[in-house]
Amino acid sequence: MLTVLGWRRALVLGSGLLGFPALGHLATDRLWAVVALAALRGLGFGIVTVCAANAVAAFAPPGRRGRAGAGRVHDAPGRALVISGLLLAGVANGGLQNLTLTQAFTAAGEPARASVSIVWNLSFDAGTGLGAFATGAIATATSYSAAFTVLALAAGIVGAGWALHRVRLRRCGTGAR
Repeated sequence: MLTVLGWRRALVLGSGLLGFPALGHLATDRLWAVVALAALRGLGFGIVTVCAANAVAAFAPPGRRGRAGAGRVHDAPGRALVISGLLLAGVANGGLQNLTLTQAFTAAGEPARASVSIVWNLSFDAGTGLGAFATGAIATATSYSAAFTVLALAAGIVGAGWALHRVRLRRCGTGAR
């Protein structure tokens, strides 16, 4: 979208979709309308977020991108763990936003920056949605305490998998990337 519309038009479109549909809530409280308005606003939010992430990467000096310990992930298990980590970061809603985004930018390189931003944001938003759904389902069936315990265990399992992956890379002599 950025390549087709350019920065200015994409930001105007995203901001418009984020803001103007909110006025529709003044006219109706019907469920279908509220859902449609939320979808439009979500699309606007996604466009603005992708533009902002791209702007940060575009304007930061190349040597300063990914300074938060970002590295390259070269193998499929590592990529699977990164994607799982992104989804769980979405579930946790933000603790690792900057770190995972800079890792993704660093791993993909400059030519793929726009695509990485889109995939990262989709993964993050999907994680947020899946996390909300899972938390609600578990909490409804049991309790909020049980739901948060399950989510904490899932985050711990992914974290342990990532740590084991890094140890394996070190032992193979490829370094922890």
